[in-house]
Amino acid sequence: MQQHSGQHLVSAVLEKEHNINTMSWWMAENSDRKVGVSYIELDQPVPDTTMSAVEERCNSVIQSALPMTVNTYQVGDPALDEAHTRGLPADQTGPVRLVNIPGVDSNLCCGTHVSCTSQLQVVKLVNMETKKGKHWLYFLVGSRVTSYLQSCLARERTLTKILNNAAEEHVELVDKMQKSLKVAQKDNSNLLKELAVQEANKIKQSSPKPLYCIVHRKEGDSDFISAFLKELDENDMLCVVTTGDEKTGPGQLVVTGEAKLVQEIGKKLCTLLDGKGGGKGTRFNAKINNLKIVAQIENIV
Repeated sequence: MQQHSGQHLVSAVLEKEHNINTMSWWMAENSDRKVGVSYIELDQPVPDTTMSAVEERCNSVIQSALPMTVNTYQVGDPALDEAHTRGLPADQTGPVRLVNIPGVDSNLCCGTHVSCTSQLQVVKLVNMETKKGKHWLYFLVGSRVTSYLQSCLARERTLTKILNNAAEEHVELVDKMQKSLKVAQKDNSNLLKELAVQEANKIKQSSPKPLYCIVHRKEGDSDFISAFLKELDENDMLCVVTTGDEKTGPGQLVVTGEAKLVQEIGKKLCTLLDGKGGGKGTRFNAKINNLKIVAQIENIV
């Protein structure tokens, strides 16, 4: 009831005081692992300053402890003329339900509600999201506000232990760690490319020229494969390149060479390595899951 009645209040303040209309709304479900954050779909985005004003106004109404009444009226009753509604169906018969907050909102609704705004306890507007021309305002009401705060505090305590610093320094430290990680990843990628070039040159310098080559690098990635094949530059030789660690999986498989042989070998290796993929002509690509038996690739080749 708190979320539903709270939505009535938020929508009323947005519309009557800021000319922002509600298109629809959705009440999120709570679970043991996550506090449900509901949203209101609006006809336009809400600026941060307006969000603050709406939140303050809603909480002022809550503190005023205004009655929230539900009355029924027959179609044609003058009281319905004051209600906010999109209009009743032409064939509507029987009583019509009207939810009212004095001086704030008068709205048609068939749902259950609190009897006083003070029972809402508090409203918190969480954030505004706009995507593909639609605008969603996320909000929490009452007990969900405190539950959400508890989950945030628990997460903060966990991060404090992991990061071993004060809560107010979390963002700064994580930002620093991310930047360091990007540098390390770039360095690692460059080293793998150099290793791929060395692997390719070793094969190119072999005498006699091998009929096929099989290369596996557990730390490798798509850039490693591309660098290896580019440096090898051998269209006639059958090449099988795999990357990935059996402990972290999945990995990648690329087969290049003569078209007919590539497709045949590629499909057989997919079966062996629990892979899924395909290709055309002289290249076959697949994602593989069983990296424990990459040593058996040569048996098929």
